[in-house]
Amino acid sequence: MTLIRQPKRQHLVSQVVLRQFARRGVLTLYDGARQAFITKGPRSGFYMSFDQHDPVGAEELWKKTEDHIPKMYAALEARTASGDPGVEALVRDVLALHWARSGAMREAHERVMEQVMRRSIEDVARDPDLLAREMLRSKGLIATSSAALDWFNEDIHNRVVAQNRDKWLSDRNAHHLAEAQRIMRPWSVQIGYAPAGSDLIISDAPVVTVKSGHDGVGPHQGVALGDASEICMPLTPTVLVALGPEPRMLDLTPESVDRYNDLQIRARIRWLGCRPSGSSDKALRAMFPGRGRPQPT
Repeated sequence: MTLIRQPKRQHLVSQVVLRQFARRGVLTLYDGARQAFITKGPRSGFYMSFDQHDPVGAEELWKKTEDHIPKMYAALEARTASGDPGVEALVRDVLALHWARSGAMREAHERVMEQVMRRSIEDVARDPDLLAREMLRSKGLIATSSAALDWFNEDIHNRVVAQNRDKWLSDRNAHHLAEAQRIMRPWSVQIGYAPAGSDLIISDAPVVTVKSGHDGVGPHQGVALGDASEICMPLTPTVLVALGPEPRMLDLTPESVDRYNDLQIRARIRWLGCRPSGSSDKALRAMFPGRGRPQPT
């Protein structure tokens, strides 16, 4: 008997990370799909059926990194992470995980798949006799016009993609993670601490990539990991990590916190999160016409 692994809702940001943005167990979540604010625990947002083909296998892959995240937070709190080879390697793995398992990567994969399908449709269209024979064999229909062949060409490609979409993405999970780890491995970890009164926002595409002369902030906006001149992710409302040529710790200015928050907002697919009642909570509620009022904390 073959065990069928049922799809399930998966969090794009590890719950151990989202808990860092909570106050008394809840955080402010903005759901762009519903244009609504909610103030609930980490389980209530940042989810997607990311891997519907093999969700258990995907969770096992991600768990190899997630099990060690508490060690990273202990070092960040003690301000001993920068320059510690073991902790820096863990930070890079956390960034690689959140790069590979993100709404941005899912959207980028869908776009690549669409481009590949379009090229295949164009290639097949160059052999109308083959299309006509296949249409007669599979549909029992005789093509009487080029429009009929175009319809059949689109139909067979759409059916193939629909049948294989989830498997194709699932098959790329391990590759995307390993490739991100490879690209990040040579870089050192740089840690920025936000000043009092400022706090960081996190999105469902939390690892932001920026390159000079380009407006995009992630793979879904045309900035591949290997092309990025800046790679960063918020890990708590007061701690941001980035990759650079040498280890470094620095104090962020309120202006730099605003810049990093803007990158998260621009990168988002659906979800944004922040500490309730903080400066970012107030800024988000002023920025988006969402339903829902802050809850007392």
